[in-house]
Amino acid sequence: MKRIIFVLIGISLIGVALCMIVTIFYRINFLAQKLPNTQLCKLNGDPYNLIIKKNKILVFFKPDCYSCEQTVNEIINSGNELENVEVLFISSEHPDSVLLFSLNFSSEKITYLCDETALFSKELKVNKYPTIFIYSGKNQKLTKRFVGAVPLEQILQALSNE
Repeated sequence: MKRIIFVLIGISLIGVALCMIVTIFYRINFLAQKLPNTQLCKLNGDPYNLIIKKNKILVFFKPDCYSCEQTVNEIINSGNELENVEVLFISSEHPDSVLLFSLNFSSEKITYLCDETALFSKELKVNKYPTIFIYSGKNQKLTKRFVGAVPLEQILQALSNE
């Protein structure tokens, strides 16, 4: 009888510990994450200062990605819905490819940036395109992450929950 009680207590403690570890891992990796302190460059080679003063949408993309093209088209055609949001398209591909993409999908709503060293992408664990991050200008932290193509409505919903 004592053996059964000890086994049940042990299993309960292991279960509680696992729940705590998963919760901590989730909070560290996805919520309350600040932007990495890595240098990004504008298409002309000038450094870009990634200070958060207002809400930002960071879209990590590859110039030859069809889903990325769909995402950029939705943003370009969004009307005034992203009026107070800074939209950054970031790629670790060669700057010439990013420049060509930016010319094909030109918009005043979007700033195109290069992550030539891919350190920024690695720090945010980007491995599928597009990967979209919503950062809060208010609390300067990650509030949402989307992996893969998502409808603009979901992005707008994440911004409105801000």
